[in-house]
Amino acid sequence: MKKVILLFLITAVMFSCKKNETTQPADQYAEVSFNVTTLVPDADRDWVYDYDVPECDPNAIPGWALMKITDADGVELEGDGIEGPNGINYFKAMVFYTNGELYTQTIKLPVAMCDDAPDCCETYWVTEFYMYDEEGDLIKAAPYPGDEIEQIPPSEFFQFVTQPLPVELTICAFEKKEFYIDVLCFAPDYYDLFGFFWFEITEITVREICFYGDICQAWWMTPSDWHPNGVPLWVWEEYDNLYQDQQMGIQQDMPAIFTLWLGKQTDYDPNLYHLIGIYNNEDVLGEGEPLCFRYADYDAIEGEQFAIFLFIYGPWNYTDAGRSEEFGYTLNAGRDDVFDIYNPIGGWQHIWFFTDNALEDLDVGYPDGDGVIEFAWGNCVEDPEYPLPGPWTNSPYDK
Repeated sequence: MKKVILLFLITAVMFSCKKNETTQPADQYAEVSFNVTTLVPDADRDWVYDYDVPECDPNAIPGWALMKITDADGVELEGDGIEGPNGINYFKAMVFYTNGELYTQTIKLPVAMCDDAPDCCETYWVTEFYMYDEEGDLIKAAPYPGDEIEQIPPSEFFQFVTQPLPVELTICAFEKKEFYIDVLCFAPDYYDLFGFFWFEITEITVREICFYGDICQAWWMTPSDWHPNGVPLWVWEEYDNLYQDQQMGIQQDMPAIFTLWLGKQTDYDPNLYHLIGIYNNEDVLGEGEPLCFRYADYDAIEGEQFAIFLFIYGPWNYTDAGRSEEFGYTLNAGRDDVFDIYNPIGGWQHIWFFTDNALEDLDVGYPDGDGVIEFAWGNCVEDPEYPLPGPWTNSPYDK
């Protein structure tokens, strides 16, 4: 009996002397989700830029989102280890609609232990955000915000968003928080306006085409369907115009100042083209270098039809009565995002049609050509690649 009592006493002493310990997990977690706002084209937006945000596919059903997240030091989290548009280390979250608003499912982010547990907090940054449909096609994305350290400017589409990348996530242990992010509907034709220069190595081939032109002052001296009144030389010299600022001033043969529209044939009408981009060479007054632009050619689609519309800067507005602005483009009516090749807004001077590869169809001597499409408006250049006016040259009186 004494042995039993002694054993109980020893056990009691051992338990009374043992230090109380509380086990804390090495990492705690917070849950975050995203309320995703899709920005769409705005017909009332002041027209400052040569592009608007892409149209959304009304039949696309959102399926999931991929995002990259870094810690406060800029180190990428491993995420779910999923490969995405620009490498690996992506988080994946399903998306769904609630009361007409688009949300992602929550993802868990670690919060390290601290002396103030459980009030431990962390800061993370969402640096990339993409949304896919149920078939796995990219349908929405947040535009690239630029990089101050690398001195890379924001993408052109970045100006349209009010809740942009990078999204700062300040979270504390055991919290469940909602953050907001703006996205635009995505089309590969606009990859460069999103700032996705890496996109050229995935689903599309990025092609480049260049144009250079001459205009012949003498062509305007003779009345034509384009201008019922001939334009004498003194008009070029006395009325303000961009050609006066060229290095050699007004000449019989001058580098052309022009604007190009790139259109892509719609799926529903072969005569209708969706406007992809607008480009002009006014910044260099048409001199010294060709006007070049890039466009996206889908690898998986053969036979994509494109059209390049030419608008030449010249004295289109001249009349015997005189006008305040004699020089300009035949773009007076503005622009549309979809237009008819037989009745475009304003009136183009020429159309180049091509399929998939513009150089293959348009560059005379391809593949041994110089990669520059050269034209001359008038007869002051010997044997130009494209003498204009010519076939598929539009006259406002031909309609």
